[in-house]
Amino acid sequence: RGERRKAYEAGRTLVDFGRAHSNIRSMVLGYLFMGYSHMAGGDMAACAACFEEATRISADPWYRQFPTLALCYARIIHGEHEGLLEILKSLMQFSERRGVEYVGMPAKLLSGAVLAAGGKLGRGVKILEEVAASWGQSGNRLRYAVSQLIRGRVYAQVAQRAGKQNLGTILRNLRFVVTTAPFA
Repeated sequence: RGERRKAYEAGRTLVDFGRAHSNIRSMVLGYLFMGYSHMAGGDMAACAACFEEATRISADPWYRQFPTLALCYARIIHGEHEGLLEILKSLMQFSERRGVEYVGMPAKLLSGAVLAAGGKLGRGVKILEEVAASWGQSGNRLRYAVSQLIRGRVYAQVAQRAGKQNLGTILRNLRFVVTTAPFA
């Protein structure tokens, strides 16, 4: 809890500094810190509001990518998937054009989660596995752990929804369920 409070205070300090000195980048980072603080505390409405404000005020396209990615992550955690695939594709395209892998690979991971949540399990999980393998090979343990957490949540949702799906969804994803679910 103390770290969350410190992150919020650091964010507030950055926002105040940014306002006092007309430093938009400082304000964007401040709202990001505050948003992550709210996310850690489970206040998704306040979290989303901070990320949205950071995105809204960012005059720098490069800086705008970070709160946009964070907002997508927060919305996915909150169970909101509608419209995210286009935003994530935009982030991945920006990454490809500008070499911002720090944003591109997480956007790809989140797109896999959105696809899986939208009923395209095989395609979504394939993306999740590709990104996890990439981060595992590169030694990025934190991102690898996050990718495994998201993948585990997808598998848990598949198991929970197995009895609640209509026949069309079950048949469309039968190959995925038969080949993957027994090992999840």
